Amino acid sequence: MKLRWMFAVPVVAALFACTTQSPELTVSRSISGAIGAGQSKTVWMTLAPGEVAHVALHQHEIKLAIEAQGIRVDSTDWGTESVYIAAGDAPRIQILISTDPHQSQQGRFELRLLAIRPALPKDSLAIRAGNLESGGRSALDQARRTFHAGAN
Repeated sequence: MKLRWMFAVPVVAALFACTTQSPELTVSRSISGAIGAGQSKTVWMTLAPGEVAHVALHQHEIKLAIEAQGIRVDSTDWGTESVYIAAGDAPRIQILISTDPHQSQQGRFELRLLAIRPALPKDSLAIRAGNLESGGRSALDQARRTFHAGAN
């Protein structure tokens, strides 16, 4: 009887290890779940060199930000945010979904990989525009925080 348990331990350990890793986003598998104030979720995606991915984040009752490869898109409202991600030096790309710690509510999200395709020249322009927009929003948020901190 004890011998049977010895064979089950590695199987259970392997199953536990698989369920504790961050999920992999694929075209056939969207990622969804609940998220609360100040929380973040990590998802992974794999792209080959020269590919670009179109990712959509749908948020329900909560404002979220999505970040991948230094591009951060902060939602301005509930609904869907769209992001284009180009393959980088490493084939695995980390996608971080996060909330503002000052939000008081909990909400739900769904992250979908809409398409993976070969990169086109216009994609680099769209990605650079996303970087500029992200940098501009960050600078504006920092200026607002500095202004409000000085006003108090």
